[in-house]
Amino acid sequence: MKNVPQLNPRDENELVVCIRGLIRIESEIENEKNYLARQHDFNLIDAFKIFDTWGYGYLSHCDIKSGLNSIGIFPTSEELDLWVKRYDTNGDHRITANEFNNAFVASGHGYSSDVTRRPSNYKPTSYRRDDCFWTTT
Repeated sequence: MKNVPQLNPRDENELVVCIRGLIRIESEIENEKNYLARQHDFNLIDAFKIFDTWGYGYLSHCDIKSGLNSIGIFPTSEELDLWVKRYDTNGDHRITANEFNNAFVASGHGYSSDVTRRPSNYKPTSYRRDDCFWTTT
């Protein structure tokens, strides 16, 4: 029989606490994604356009920071890096529209299919990037 390394009780407890914390955070993220999906004005096209102002079809760190700043969110460079690393599936340090969609669509199929089918709310007379959503969204 192979000798399997074991954690001491203190390290094992710390591991359990960390795993529970990660599960809690993942649950909160899914809840927020479901909340967004229930907002009838929220759609992925307009959300992506808040960040992709040049129409390149992908987002750089600068695009994400500028878009977030325009809606009153001011993340640190470390927070941006973590977010990009989490959702950048092809490793090019950019977020494509598909990667962006995956970041904002919940795992459950109920709400996810609703939000992915919604058309844009964009009106040519809008003068701010976030004018396509209600203030509660």
